[in-house]
Amino acid sequence: MQWEVLYKQAVGDINDVTKEAAVLAQSWKELFRCKTVSDRQAEPWLTPCQYELHAVLQRIISEQASSSVAGGVTFLLDGSGSVSQEDFSAMTGFVSKAVTAISASVPACKVGVMQFSNDVHIQIPLETQDKDNFEKAMADMVRMNGGTNVALAIQTASKHMQSSLAAGAPRTMILLTDGRIDPYQGHEAVQVTHHMADEQGNVSIYSFGVGSGVDRTELDKIVAASGASDVDCRYMALAVHPAGSAESLW
Repeated sequence: MQWEVLYKQAVGDINDVTKEAAVLAQSWKELFRCKTVSDRQAEPWLTPCQYELHAVLQRIISEQASSSVAGGVTFLLDGSGSVSQEDFSAMTGFVSKAVTAISASVPACKVGVMQFSNDVHIQIPLETQDKDNFEKAMADMVRMNGGTNVALAIQTASKHMQSSLAAGAPRTMILLTDGRIDPYQGHEAVQVTHHMADEQGNVSIYSFGVGSGVDRTELDKIVAASGASDVDCRYMALAVHPAGSAESLW
């Protein structure tokens, strides 16, 4: 109990993903140790330790493995001007690791990658992936720069999933962004997400904060619009600089 309290004091509120991370670590003491070491190495950035990241990925994998119909995971990467090259590299590195884990556990799962700014580019079509070709495509990806049209990104990903996946297939969308969008864009993104969830069903969204001044409130609104009841378990600070942002890992 002492180590759980220390972890909470260091990180903030504990949710189901945190508890799953403690199970993976086999104790709150080990999770606290790993988190402390990870934080020191990443300082001043907020990043998850290996157990926290593994816990979120296990949730995504479980969703995909729960159906007999092959599903798909679409990654939406923010390539706008408010995201630095360092931030973008953190995104691409995470996507490569995540896809390796997903493909190893659910080989039939399709994976796609889109980058968005003012427009949306389908960088890797939604299909089963060859590891070497996928990693090369991620390494060669160039940041677009420009604005942050999240609504268009979600709408494009929705259409792509609908045309690439069978009815009833699990659909997971992973949004990597700083979430810094104007109120109109935020409202439109929520409306597009509502429509996607109503039209397709079986849609699951996760968001990962990257950069400085991450607007988690806007990201949580988008996730909630998908119908998720566990919004607090669907956000993680992947590589967040706390300057200008009242941010925590969860």
